[in-house]
Amino acid sequence: MAAAPASVATRISGSRPRFLEPGLRRLDPGVERYPISARGSVVIQLHPGDELRIVDVEGGQRCELVVFAGGRSDAGVIGATATGPPKGLLKQLEDAGEPGRALFASLSRRGLELDQAQAVYLFGEDATPGTEARYTAQGQAICIIAAPGGRRRLGR
Repeated sequence: MAAAPASVATRISGSRPRFLEPGLRRLDPGVERYPISARGSVVIQLHPGDELRIVDVEGGQRCELVVFAGGRSDAGVIGATATGPPKGLLKQLEDAGEPGRALFASLSRRGLELDQAQAVYLFGEDATPGTEARYTAQGQAICIIAAPGGRRRLGR
């Protein structure tokens, strides 16, 4: 049985096409869902007016959100305020070996310097299940959403 995602990022856009697959839960048109496992991350492109909703599914999961706009770190483009460097994400990429280096290099080739970026810290050990953060893109943005914490112990 697959482990439940630590966090779920949802992107809502009125202008994106949707694909249907038999047996999969249907989302409203323009809604995309990206489960993020513990020690995982996802990269999402946002367009002006897109909504981003990040949910701590089980509670207690740290989350880091890094936003790039115009080639630089800019959480303000989604109405957020950066709170510090993406230490958890950088450590996660370092520990991932070759896949982590490949993602880091891919971002660098696009002029997105993760080691110079700032992150928005979301949730944490005291977050309850279902805690969420919502943002609306004011311009084009690339978001990296990471759940850098490890697996939780039973009874936590």
